Amino acid sequence: MSPVLIPKSKTISAILAGIEKQLRRHLTAKDPFVHYFLNYITKTKGKRLRARLTVLAARVCGKVDSRVERLAAAMEIFHHATLIHDDIIDQADRRRGRPSLNYRFSNEVSVLVGDLMFTQVMDILIRDMPERVRKIAANTTGRVCIGEIQELRLRTARQLTVNEYLAIIANKTASLFAGCCEGGAVLTGAPDRRVTKLEQYGRALGMAYQIRDDLLDLTGRTSRLGKTVGTDLKTGRITLPVILGIKRCRGEKRKQLLRKLRTGKYPQKSISQALKECGALEATRALAEDYSEQARKALLSLPDSPARQELEGLAQFAWKRDN
Repeated sequence: MSPVLIPKSKTISAILAGIEKQLRRHLTAKDPFVHYFLNYITKTKGKRLRARLTVLAARVCGKVDSRVERLAAAMEIFHHATLIHDDIIDQADRRRGRPSLNYRFSNEVSVLVGDLMFTQVMDILIRDMPERVRKIAANTTGRVCIGEIQELRLRTARQLTVNEYLAIIANKTASLFAGCCEGGAVLTGAPDRRVTKLEQYGRALGMAYQIRDDLLDLTGRTSRLGKTVGTDLKTGRITLPVILGIKRCRGEKRKQLLRKLRTGKYPQKSISQALKECGALEATRALAEDYSEQARKALLSLPDSPARQELEGLAQFAWKRDN
């Protein structure tokens, strides 16, 4: 099966190349010791999905100017910083195909580097972003942090409900996608109805993306994901496939699944197979597809354009991707 690739256009790719330069410029330091750690991070490129969403949302509504590019860079740096902190919490050993910052160096270094990156985001926002965009960014930051705290509180709860799980990822992941789209649109001076539609698109896209991410932690391959699969199981985190599995399994099969989850000694493939047999994996995939469709529908009232088409392509990528 061919990998599902992120949709790209030459125009947007050229803009993202400029944002890449901004990222390198912001993620640097005069102190060679500090610069060494920042350079370690910038050497690995992710999908740049948050930057792409910011740019595309602006492009759908109008012109991509230097402020849009700076906001895109800020959102990407913020995302990087949250990943660093996530890796510390999860004790992850790989990120984007190489040793994670905490594994390669230490938790202490990672915390401080992540904090430094947050200050870079603040610097970009304070310098020349309008008040409305600063408020969007502040609200987004708060919601992401709340989502992480909610997850810490509930991550190992065997009775975690679907609604509780959805509330967590709405904050932890979807709010950043929504903030990127909303902020990019606002900077073009777009009317509120367009801003709202793009915010709705980003939120639904983020839900689809995170649900798929949790599914891939059970069914994906480390070589494709660039990070170690099975991390959720190893850390005891309860995600949607497991929630649905506990709910759907009956009798002895349910007892066996709970035993496997409780002991943590069973291989990922064994648990994944049990979840597949009870239909939990397929139900998870279906919900990701449903959110993807919600994202696509949010775009229907916007003028057709290459940028809108690329956003539609991202909605498909979110629930079909294998990396």
